[in-house]
Amino acid sequence: MTPADLANAFVAAWNDHDADAVAALFLPDGRMTTAFGQLLRGREAVRDGHAKAFEGPYTGARIAEHAVETLRERPQLALVAIDWRIEGAEGAPANRGSLLLVLERRQGGWLIVAGQNTPRAVRTA
Repeated sequence: MTPADLANAFVAAWNDHDADAVAALFLPDGRMTTAFGQLLRGREAVRDGHAKAFEGPYTGARIAEHAVETLRERPQLALVAIDWRIEGAEGAPANRGSLLLVLERRQGGWLIVAGQNTPRAVRTA
């Protein structure tokens, strides 16, 4: 699996609303800052935060478009950006944004060390 493959796996898990699959992409001590600005520390918090989001503002949402760019790749570390557009999110802070992922290669492949999700286009209605 390449860093871009992992980013696409994140999008697929998110679109399936599978919080367990999202969390499995993270290191046990990985962290994620959500588009709402919430800091999720550790794989369990990432899972719980996504499960709540999928039951709340993102219940009917899906990432309708996304582009993955590997910004840096070294033997053990990579930096990947996902630019996304979402549809069907009620009460979400934006319908577009960027997710920046820091990845580390471990035995078995790449995992997410940290993610920073930043909304870009705030809803007007």
